[in-house]
Amino acid sequence: VATYFPEIGLGVCLWEGVYQDMHALWLRWCKRDLTPIPTGAEAARAAEERAARLAAQLRALGVEPEV
Repeated sequence: VATYFPEIGLGVCLWEGVYQDMHALWLRWCKRDLTPIPTGAEAARAAEERAARLAAQLRALGVEPEV
C-alpha cells in the first residue's frame, strides 16, 4: 500500500523491516517509484560501503587511499 503526493514530490508506503533494532511494519516516506527514502543510518551505511569499495579499487591500482 502506497500513496504518492505529486504536489510535494513524496509518497508514503508501508515497509517491513528493522528500524532501531525493532522489526515491524513501518510507514515510510518514499520516492515517485515507491521505493523508501533511506533513513540517516541507511544513507550513512551506504556511504561507508561505497567508500570501502572505492578504496579497494584504488588499492588494486596501487594507490593507498588516505583515511
